[in-house]
Amino acid sequence: MEKQPANAGLVGRRETLRGSSDVRAVRTRGQIAEALERLTGRGVEITVSSIVREAGISRGTFYTHYSGLEELAVELQAEIVHLLAGLERTRAHLDPEELVRSRRDSIAEALGGVVEHYSRYRSFYAAVFSMPVSQANARLRVEALAAELYEHMSVDAVVPAGVNIRLAALFIAGGWTTVITDWVLGDLEATEGDVTRHMVMLVPEWLYRLRPTADGEAGGE
Repeated sequence: MEKQPANAGLVGRRETLRGSSDVRAVRTRGQIAEALERLTGRGVEITVSSIVREAGISRGTFYTHYSGLEELAVELQAEIVHLLAGLERTRAHLDPEELVRSRRDSIAEALGGVVEHYSRYRSFYAAVFSMPVSQANARLRVEALAAELYEHMSVDAVVPAGVNIRLAALFIAGGWTTVITDWVLGDLEATEGDVTRHMVMLVPEWLYRLRPTADGEAGGE
């Protein structure tokens, strides 16, 4: 796998760029994401070389932002999970009585969006998941999802007494991540809809319920 050797200074630079609003940094990362989307759509092999050619940037520029395809994959996953989880929580608070849509259906739609993302970029993720991955990167994949679950449990969910929310978030995230990985690699025979349906069915019921606020209505701050 194409990956640049570790360099403390460069690692620090990447961390800075990751949260930067600098126009050039945002533009470059956008070019990389758009190039990946086009390449995936054409069904061609995804490598650092093919991405930089498609994006019209140098390899040095790519490695200024990412250590390799693994890190790019981790960031894409974290972004889509954060986006869809945030939208779902916003909808839930706008409809705390579930008059428009049940919470289960709302969460199912969000999870469906996550699965659809993996389906659209399946060739890219399959290439990354089939490579020997470092424990650190594997952990980051789980942490991206666990962080959103932890946020929901801490702020919104009616968590049963005695449940350690950090443990619960990691348990659910680890299971979901394993299912997605096996499905992307073709080791799990299931349709996109099957994957989404099972992810929803296997979520504990208490995760769907919004915590009552001080005025007695469901919802967060």
